[in-house]
Amino acid sequence: MIINNNKEFELEDFLNEELEYSKMTPSSAVWDRISKEVKPHYRWALWVLTLLMLFVPYSLVMYYLPTKQGASLASNNSSNQTILNFRDNNKSLTKATNASKAVGKSNGSVIETTSSSIVNEGHSAEEDISVTSITEFADNKTKSEADALQTVSLAPLKLSDMVNAHLNLIQPKKTALKNSQTTLLPTKVKTASKFSVEVYATPSVSYRNLKDDKSRLQYYRDIYRNNPFTDNIAAKNVNTVLNQKAGFGKEIGIGTRYSLNSRWKLKAGLQFNVQQYSTEAFQTTGTANYAFVKNNALDSVSTKALYATDGTNKVDLNNTMYQLSIPIGIQWDAIKKKKFSLGIGASIQPTYLLQDDTYVVSTDYKYFSKGSNFSKTWNINSAVDLSFNYSNKDFIWYFAPQFRYQLGTTYQDIYSIKEHRWDLGLKIGVVKTF
Repeated sequence: MIINNNKEFELEDFLNEELEYSKMTPSSAVWDRISKEVKPHYRWALWVLTLLMLFVPYSLVMYYLPTKQGASLASNNSSNQTILNFRDNNKSLTKATNASKAVGKSNGSVIETTSSSIVNEGHSAEEDISVTSITEFADNKTKSEADALQTVSLAPLKLSDMVNAHLNLIQPKKTALKNSQTTLLPTKVKTASKFSVEVYATPSVSYRNLKDDKSRLQYYRDIYRNNPFTDNIAAKNVNTVLNQKAGFGKEIGIGTRYSLNSRWKLKAGLQFNVQQYSTEAFQTTGTANYAFVKNNALDSVSTKALYATDGTNKVDLNNTMYQLSIPIGIQWDAIKKKKFSLGIGASIQPTYLLQDDTYVVSTDYKYFSKGSNFSKTWNINSAVDLSFNYSNKDFIWYFAPQFRYQLGTTYQDIYSIKEHRWDLGLKIGVVKTF
């Protein structure tokens, strides 16, 4: 309290009266510098997260890519094995011929064959080959080899006929040898895995829709009778009061799919989203008031404002939100024809807010302030898409028009102007099957 000329008055009232016309408005550069210093600097973490999300699926795809070396080695091994078997058979036939000659010398010019056992070189005695029949060639040399070959029952043969038969067996045609070299050993059939991995990116256009819960105006009328302010707000639509423009957003994600059958698949993953739009504003200073109803009573909060909805110094406020979400959904391949298919997908996406660089208008539609004071940390989004797919070996390439809608409001209930965001985008991705 101050006493001057026998008059008592409060110091605060004295200072307010003397300094009433001494206000000074700082320049916009000062406020911009303060905003940059206060604003959190962790965008580098978002870029690191984005690079990791792209590197992990790329590593998985490259790790599981099939190589041609394995198939080539299997082909060479089978060819070598076939040639070795062919040589072993030739050795066995040579021994059979020698044994036949010995018997021919002892019995004269006629051989009577009943049965004999030939032990293959390099094999055990259990692998003996029983000779039960022989092949006789006709004496007429003008006939073709195909017509000359006949299978007959066991009978006495001339030694010369038996030798001719052996010589034809140990000298196969080149075409037969070539075919035997290309014979592959039987391999196990690869069973397709029900799991697959996908990587995708979605450029999009972000929009928002505002709806003002004007129940607070009734409390204004009860307090202030015939108040023109409440009538003015009640007649306005917040979507027309604000001059806002859609902005470009983006979506990057990785995920996995599980096949229930040939047409239905479950899918889940991790996704990074950026949503943004711009709002027309004017540089100024003032106080943004936010009125709300709580416990059947009117209340309000106030904050410093640097921008207004009306003025002379026009600026565009860029509103951006960075989100991390977990899409969980289902995929149905409605139409499938050869390598092409048409699919329909839907998902629910629990969403975590990483960073909020937005502005919200005051409940009297006069000023803007930072929206991070009212933002929700967790939210729920939904998405539907129509995908056009092309299959190429173990990969499925696709593009899909997508609609993404925010089911919950962006801001807490204390803020009476409700905002719902939605995006229209083109989803482009690739699926690696195993």
